[in-house]
Amino acid sequence: MAGIQTGGNIGGVQQTQGLDASKIHDKKLSIGDLSMLIFMEKSTLLDKEIRNQVGIVHKKNEQMKMLSDIQAKMMNQKTTTQAVSENTWSVNHDKDPKEIALDNGYKIQIHGEKESWTIVDANGNNTKIWGDPHVNEGDRKGSKQWDFQKDATFVLDDGTKITCKCKDKGRKDKNIFSDELIITKANQSIHVTGIADNNPQIDGPALDGAAKDAAFNDGYLFKMGDQVDDWLFNGEEITGDFKNVTEGKGELINEHATAQSANDNLNNSLSTEERNLLNELGITVYDASGVGILTPEEINNLSEQIKNAKETLTSMSQLDMVKLQSLTGKYEQTNSLASQIQKQALNQAKEIIRNIA
Repeated sequence: MAGIQTGGNIGGVQQTQGLDASKIHDKKLSIGDLSMLIFMEKSTLLDKEIRNQVGIVHKKNEQMKMLSDIQAKMMNQKTTTQAVSENTWSVNHDKDPKEIALDNGYKIQIHGEKESWTIVDANGNNTKIWGDPHVNEGDRKGSKQWDFQKDATFVLDDGTKITCKCKDKGRKDKNIFSDELIITKANQSIHVTGIADNNPQIDGPALDGAAKDAAFNDGYLFKMGDQVDDWLFNGEEITGDFKNVTEGKGELINEHATAQSANDNLNNSLSTEERNLLNELGITVYDASGVGILTPEEINNLSEQIKNAKETLTSMSQLDMVKLQSLTGKYEQTNSLASQIQKQALNQAKEIIRNIA
């Protein structure tokens, strides 16, 4: 019979110590000794099963807690996400100039002449970008207040990004002109081409905004001020006499993430451990954006899967607790029987001593 080492407190029961059957294999054992060995071996096996079962119950409890944390993040994200299941933007090719309608009353007009396009807000305030490229803020005198000569992005106050890619038309002065607009917000996008040739083409609205945004360099950033005819560069409003704000500067490789888009990104909100748990439980994250920006419907789907997984884990955990209680009961019963045998052996020894005396 194999050696038996026991000890420790399992289920509130102190296990008996110190019986090694390998040292008495050549001795003559009484029925009591054999019974004791059997009970102690059974106790050791139950000890291992109980410890294993405690680990199983603990793991499921931790998984349920983590799923609750993920669910809370998803519900918070649902209230803040700008991702949509259907486009809220539209293009009117029949208007003159052609017009792109964005959220919150913002519009972009594509003129088809003088390499020009205009950003308009819901109150009619506007900024026109034209020529090589000049910027004309509608509330200021003159036809131009400042220039930029590199790829740049205009960021509206609702997080919409209007990335302007410029084109060298081969002029001797090396000036460049607006040519493409990549307009994105969360998972929405519209792509405009051909501005530099005064033959603009406007693609229909798409739901690949996150991927398209990532595919194009943002360059220099101009952030909207109080209204759409006020712009900030490097944190300061562009004011005063005419200036080329990118003069003497090289190309800037830059990817600007708005605070809103960062919060909306599942890849940012979930930890590696949380994503691994979803994979382990077979929970599928449906993500049409491909970069972790979920629509409300996708968030609902994920939350429903998590809810079902929690219910399954709860049922399994209850069964595991029943099994743990059963094992603990058997363990206590086994130790009680072993204790009785020890007590009987002790009484027999005392009786023998009294008889000898």
